[in-house]
Amino acid sequence: MGTKKKGGKKDKPSQKERPKSKKKHTHVQVWKLYDAKGDKLVRKRDHCPRCGLGTFIAVYKNRKYCGKCHWSQISKE
Repeated sequence: MGTKKKGGKKDKPSQKERPKSKKKHTHVQVWKLYDAKGDKLVRKRDHCPRCGLGTFIAVYKNRKYCGKCHWSQISKE
């Protein structure tokens, strides 16, 4: 990729040589966030306590996170 200079440091590769991301932004798949039980829709995930019912919370191994207002809750397990 890069070439070496006299001091032993490598040059950064040019913008054309760098690998490009092939995956662009994806749309939210809403059907994965709800569960249909009979005639009613049931939410699979919690909502953000700051933003309200319109915003879902991402659940990771050790924390919960809201991408809209950046609220997070760290679990102690």
